[in-house]
Amino acid sequence: MILSELWRLYEADKRIQGFSPSTLKAYALQFKMLVRELGDLDTPSCAGNAGENSTVVTFRL
Repeated sequence: MILSELWRLYEADKRIQGFSPSTLKAYALQFKMLVRELGDLDTPSCAGNAGENSTVVTFRL
């Protein structure tokens, strides 16, 4: 699943939980900046190769 699909699911969940439109707008802006920088990655590729010389990237939305 690509990041943009995960974002749609996350945003829908937060709307149901009652997050304010302003909060969701701020989250969306941060998400767009992330995708602009990294690309719309497929989630298995987000962690990269967890080998000795690699950096693991963790996303918390």
